Amino acid sequence: MKRQFASLYSEKSRSNFTLIELLVVIAIIAILAAILLPALNSARNRGQSTSCINNMKQIAFAFGAYLNDFEDTFPALDYGGGNTWPWVAAVYPYIVGGTMPYDGGSYVWDPKTQPFLCPRMIRMDKSAIYVAYGYNSRAMGSSAYNTVKDWMGECKYPVKIGHVTSPSAQVALAETWYATSSIDFRNMGNYNLAGQGSFAFRHNRMANVVFADFHVNAEDSEFLYGSDSRYLPLNFSHTGKAMTARSHTPWETQYGFYPFD
Repeated sequence: MKRQFASLYSEKSRSNFTLIELLVVIAIIAILAAILLPALNSARNRGQSTSCINNMKQIAFAFGAYLNDFEDTFPALDYGGGNTWPWVAAVYPYIVGGTMPYDGGSYVWDPKTQPFLCPRMIRMDKSAIYVAYGYNSRAMGSSAYNTVKDWMGECKYPVKIGHVTSPSAQVALAETWYATSSIDFRNMGNYNLAGQGSFAFRHNRMANVVFADFHVNAEDSEFLYGSDSRYLPLNFSHTGKAMTARSHTPWETQYGFYPFD
């Protein structure tokens, strides 16, 4: 009898211990998940940032090839306005080969294999194709590509690389977001870089940028919007003047980072 009671007590004890042990294991898993998930998210974000930089390096290479074929001249934002042969279509042959497909009033491309979409970009319309990068057309090549009046006088468009006073400091292309889902913005990126809310700081409050000498670097809002847009780094007026402090409400607070992290 005592032996049977001892056996039952032992089985009951083992059952209670197993339940406690299970709860401990669950707690440990929860703690590990809380520790590891942020690290995994951070690793994913770094991977997406690297993918974005690689996209922009491909585009930068295409710019260089385009200049080689067109007498050292940058492409215009588009030709004649109305989204006719935008800059994306101009560099497309140097990245993919052939002519960029055109369907239903819009240029189309494969966001899974072609480098015009940042993997961290939030698309307003999931069914639409967006270009995640905005061309600095006011400095590099406007739609009105004959003569454009600007703050500091007349600028000829598109611009030749030899006329860019500081290529390594001149923004040619930057990550942007969309205030609209219009076809123009979808096909060409948000090209209104003078607007405070145009840039998209998707990578730990940094935006990837292609410069006119074709190098790619991540920049913060202070660099991209801390200067009067007539001067470097946007340099709409082509004076080559160094960055000049701009008086403005910090737009990170005023507008937020769109889209951001």
